Amino acid sequence: MTAALGPAGPLALLAASIPDRKWPLQFARRYCSIGLHEAQTALERSATAAGETLHEQQHRVEPAFMQCLRVEWDAGLFSLK
Repeated sequence: MTAALGPAGPLALLAASIPDRKWPLQFARRYCSIGLHEAQTALERSATAAGETLHEQQHRVEPAFMQCLRVEWDAGLFSLK
């Protein structure tokens, strides 16, 4: 694994910038006039679609990078649950 893929690499920086679940729900209510239920449904659908896409496209990514990506991806999705 290269240093760029390690804990201080770009994926870690991206994961650190992902908000928790509270932030997008507040944003949806405040700026998009979307109710809480609709915003929660949208987050859940997005998380499901993201997980399905990762699974379907994993054959296109080098295994070592996929392992790093999966860790960061799961952390980002967990923050939205």
